[in-house]
Order: sequence, then C-alpha cells, then structure tokens
Amino acid sequence: MALGYLLDRYHDYARPFKRGIINKKPERPFYATIRQKKQIPFTIPFQCNDYRDNFEPSGLVKTQLGAGEIEKATREVPVNTLTLELKHK
Repeated sequence: MALGYLLDRYHDYARPFKRGIINKKPERPFYATIRQKKQIPFTIPFQCNDYRDNFEPSGLVKTQLGAGEIEKATREVPVNTLTLELKHK
C-alpha cells in the first residue's frame, strides 16, 4: 500500500509526457516534463557580435524538430562557428 501512495504523490515530476495514468486512476496532468529527444549536433556560422547581441544560452533554439533546449554549445574561434547539441520534448 505504501508504494501506491508514493507513486500517486511523488511520481508526477520529470515525466516524458504532459499527461498520463498512474495506478489505473483517471488520466491527469503531470507537473514537469523532461526533454528526451536528442538532435544530432549541427554547426552554424557565428561571429563575435552574435555572441554579444543574439545568443542566449538558457533560451530555446528553433529547429525542424521544434524548440530545443541547448545541452552543449561549442564555439570554434578561428573559423567563427558554433556547434549546438539540443534536446527536444
């Protein structure tokens, strides 16, 4: 009986979906979802002014998969490029 109680109250966070069913009860919303789809890293041209004016590391990047969260960003200075690794919902 304790496991059913714990699942019902504490298993609503870091879920892959926004809504779901736990313990055969009616479908309900979950509180927080995590991003699971990982996009192949891609490289874009990136100048010094772009970093100062247009780059927000905590923001989302719009791609063909939707709005992705930056997991890792690597800047190559001599060639002025930025390689991004994104996670999507």
